[in-house]
Amino acid sequence: MTRKLLTGLNLLVFITVFSQSGIGTQTPEGALDISYPDNEWGLVIPHIDQAENTKNPTGKNVKKGTIVYDLKENCIRYFNGSIWSGCILEDITDPIKLDCSLAVLNQDVIANYPVSTQTTVSIPYSNLGENFDYRDITFLSKNVTGLIAVLPSGSIKKGSGVLVFHLSGTPSAQGEAKFSLSIAGVTCEFVITVKNYVDIKVPVENFACELENQLNVYTLKGEHIIDGEKVMVTNSSNIKLIKEPGTYCGITMINNAFHLGAEGGNIVYSLTLTFSRPVTNIGISFGGSDAGEAFTFTTNNNQPVQLTTSGRCESLIKITGNKIDILNNTNVGGYITVGGKWFTQLTIRHNGKKAGTAFGFCLNSSSAL
Repeated sequence: MTRKLLTGLNLLVFITVFSQSGIGTQTPEGALDISYPDNEWGLVIPHIDQAENTKNPTGKNVKKGTIVYDLKENCIRYFNGSIWSGCILEDITDPIKLDCSLAVLNQDVIANYPVSTQTTVSIPYSNLGENFDYRDITFLSKNVTGLIAVLPSGSIKKGSGVLVFHLSGTPSAQGEAKFSLSIAGVTCEFVITVKNYVDIKVPVENFACELENQLNVYTLKGEHIIDGEKVMVTNSSNIKLIKEPGTYCGITMINNAFHLGAEGGNIVYSLTLTFSRPVTNIGISFGGSDAGEAFTFTTNNNQPVQLTTSGRCESLIKITGNKIDILNNTNVGGYITVGGKWFTQLTIRHNGKKAGTAFGFCLNSSSAL
């Protein structure tokens, strides 16, 4: 009787174990039913470094239908009895993507100089979801410090577009300034290159330094607004003045213009202008030059500059590198533009021949960092 009772109990256990199984439920609704009353937990399947490395604990071949999470592929894969499947679920992707590698800086940023106003960095984005609104966000630079990128409040629209960051501050050195962004749960890093101003090339432009814009010995000194920036200008003071204006090749010089040279010649004069910020494309008017006179233009660090000339007597003027020669005739005049590089110091040196030349300066069309 006892043996029969035990046999019946064993059979009952066998039937229970090998029928439906439930975890967290007394009434399983399948071969295996996993439930949790608060509905906050998920099912974690085995994590394998690579699905092909999965083993059967019995030592036999992997069972057909085995499912694992492949850590190498970052997805779920299953075994069909012969080979492992590819990913059966696509990677989860964020609806918003920022492409920091395509960041565009709209103008140069110079080491140890305040960033010019209206400097921006643009970063393209794509958004597969709904519009995402955000308030002002501020990011500080790393590696090269001192820069601030501000994203004004706005919206990341569905589709594609561009986020425009406004840049300010003073970079601490030349090199790579890095900004780590975190917007709408998306992170990325964009990099801008901070340059030394002497390494930057600037297209030289041809300006006419007309009388109404010319600055003389008295008006050139002091603070000027150049390209929207405040720039203090000083110059060497041992320069003879041309007190009366004159007209040369149709170009009228300002009263009290700078004069390089002297009656009788053989006296070499030079004039040095100093600017509180890097500048370029300085406009110059000159007049009263005679054949044989020459002047050279050099900037700080002896970096090469480019010169352009214009005016009625342009054919009488020869440019060789940073030097201008007056070829023939007398009382030659014209316009010169000095550019090609940024500089904070400009020196004009006369060769000491003939009676010298008068110079006036125009800053109204110049550029400043």
